[in-house]
Amino acid sequence: MIDIYIDHPNKRAHHRTLSVLVGDSLYVWGGYEDGSLSVHDSEGKRRITSNIQHFTPSTGQWITRATTGTPPLGVRWYSCTAINDQLYYFGGWCGHDFCYHNSIAQLDTVSLQWRELEPTDATRRVMMRGYGGMISFEHDGVHHLLMIGGFGSKPAVQLPHYKYRKLLNGRWRTNEHSMYNLSSSKILYYCLKLC
Repeated sequence: MIDIYIDHPNKRAHHRTLSVLVGDSLYVWGGYEDGSLSVHDSEGKRRITSNIQHFTPSTGQWITRATTGTPPLGVRWYSCTAINDQLYYFGGWCGHDFCYHNSIAQLDTVSLQWRELEPTDATRRVMMRGYGGMISFEHDGVHHLLMIGGFGSKPAVQLPHYKYRKLLNGRWRTNEHSMYNLSSSKILYYCLKLC
């Protein structure tokens, strides 16, 4: 893999930025940028999304770094968080029509290897969505990812204690909470009475 040193990051929108606590790093991936394709999947889209931009504040240096593995398809308005040197991505919008995802992917910032933890599944009880939030936390020595709210495709299942509302543009908005246990690799469905 070749690192490409650049003066500034690519112009982009509809992305998230992650800082990693190990070392001194900031990572930018996905979003809409020049040359990105509004298609579900293609060789060209994979070529663009197989790069991540890495910034080191102490040196002021941006580097475009190639990744290996298969990056997620939900490249815009995804949710993300970091645990140590691992970046986690949930859902997102594919860039066309009402194509949202509910996949969970991991990017190791040391090896720059993508790993799909959960594939997108339209029948899963986790709404396919973007525009939400995501946090990580540790409980009893186990790391969890908590995905919160957003909007996207019509939910396959409307879970109790959450709100789902169809918007005028045909998308659906929710305050749904979904938790992923990184040790057991299972999605947990909690009925949080927050609504």
